[in-house]
Amino acid sequence: MSSDLLQPRKRYERPSHADGGHSLPINRTYKVYLRHPAYNDSSNILLALPALNHRQGGIHHETARIACAIIANNSWKGYLTETREGAAVDIESDGILCKRDYYFYMSREDTGGMPTEVPLDRLLPRRSSLTQATLIRDISCRITNYIEGTEPAHLIPRSEELWFRANGMSRYTNRQSPDTEPINDTLNVLLLRSDIQDLFDQKLFVVVPKSAQLVVHILAPGSSPELTDLYHNVALQPLVRIAIEYIFARFAWSIFAHCTDFIVQGLERRLVVRKDEGAISVEDFSGEQCLRIFGRGQTSSHPSPRKRSRNISVFRRGGRDRRR
Repeated sequence: MSSDLLQPRKRYERPSHADGGHSLPINRTYKVYLRHPAYNDSSNILLALPALNHRQGGIHHETARIACAIIANNSWKGYLTETREGAAVDIESDGILCKRDYYFYMSREDTGGMPTEVPLDRLLPRRSSLTQATLIRDISCRITNYIEGTEPAHLIPRSEELWFRANGMSRYTNRQSPDTEPINDTLNVLLLRSDIQDLFDQKLFVVVPKSAQLVVHILAPGSSPELTDLYHNVALQPLVRIAIEYIFARFAWSIFAHCTDFIVQGLERRLVVRKDEGAISVEDFSGEQCLRIFGRGQTSSHPSPRKRSRNISVFRRGGRDRRR
């Protein structure tokens, strides 16, 4: 008596993108250093970002500029230069910065601002749980397009609810029900595969606009080339009813984590301080103070009262004001 024998399917190959990574740099360890012009070059690196946007190494101009602007007390009209005293780089917003070092300067004319557009082409159901509403709207992971193993991912994390409320971020919500917490509004959530959400929460990547599309931008490559190979510069699946303000806030939240090294070098820093009551001041912090407030050695999950009372930016307004 004959019978058919089971034939196992072929095992999966190593994951790869359809383009084979041909647009990614040959040297994945190359970085672009974004510097503070008022400090010595031995201690003025604000951000060291992977240079993954050019075959020979480079970074998207507007992504780098806005990252610096966030750190520089929301200096949206600030600009990058190739030398400490040079003119603003003559490169389009979607152009590539290919040199190794750039300096960020603030503009005296800065008035602030925020992106305001995101594709909106479908309506959400009026009443539904957060998970159900997100699944109905997005259907699949907005990065990988996988359907299984997905879950809602907050853009402004739930852990930042105090900041969310203090800054009036609820004005961008949909508020489908008075019983819904504003931070849990669907406009602050997108569907991601669970492992991708974990990487998102580790601040390894952000979502930024490039060439009129929202794409993944890798801030840290992780423990292998896989994250860069699979996702850097990959366009997101269509986003529907997502607040661009929350995408931008998520970018800022992630960027601040990557500039801590500038503050904890043990050197005096002049910082802009925003206190709870809204007052803004410029204060000098000793190296010891910076380490105490920002040092990674703190193990408590709750910041000190001093830390809670201040939101601190690492630039001072006033164009080319210098500081040793």
